[in-house]
Amino acid sequence: MRQEDFRLAVEKFLERSGMKPTAFGKYAARDRNFVFKLRSGKGCGLKKAERVIDFIEKNAALNLKIKEPMEGNHEATAEIAAQ
Repeated sequence: MRQEDFRLAVEKFLERSGMKPTAFGKYAARDRNFVFKLRSGKGCGLKKAERVIDFIEKNAALNLKIKEPMEGNHEATAEIAAQ
């Protein structure tokens, strides 16, 4: 996956989930500034990218608005999105 495709996947997840960038960074990448670094053009290592993609895949399947994932687990505590 190209860096730009990776960044777009993160942005798309944030838009669909309603999750704040700092919460996403904390739970998906273990770095509250991860999204801001990504937006500024900084890349990340393969291991971190795999962890982020895994987080997105597990949580995107819920199709719900995410408050925050549960501590110590990448499953999301969620509420149904108002549609």
